[in-house]
Amino acid sequence: MQMADKTVTYYHLDDDGNAVSRTVISGASWYAHTVATVSNKSVSLGKVIQCRIPADNAPEDFIPCEDDMLVLGDCNAPIGTNDADLRGTYNAVTISAVHDNRRGQGAHWKLEAV
Repeated sequence: MQMADKTVTYYHLDDDGNAVSRTVISGASWYAHTVATVSNKSVSLGKVIQCRIPADNAPEDFIPCEDDMLVLGDCNAPIGTNDADLRGTYNAVTISAVHDNRRGQGAHWKLEAV
């Protein structure tokens, strides 16, 4: 996969928002873009992340889930860190959509996060 030259850290969270596992993955792509939402009184801007992880670069038992978190780079936040600290201290983003594209050529996971 082209541009899969980044390292990401995936944190699986429990129901209380605490990290229960940490997975560092080398060879992912990370693309950030800004999305504008217009209402009748204002414009809101937000950052959306698209991360693609080639199936060959993910651990064999890797199954990402919505509401888990991603950090760009090899993050050393310890297990037990809560979601607010991951976001505030380590610039983590929350996965909002998971796409399983592991069939055919270019097999990968596509994760969308905010």
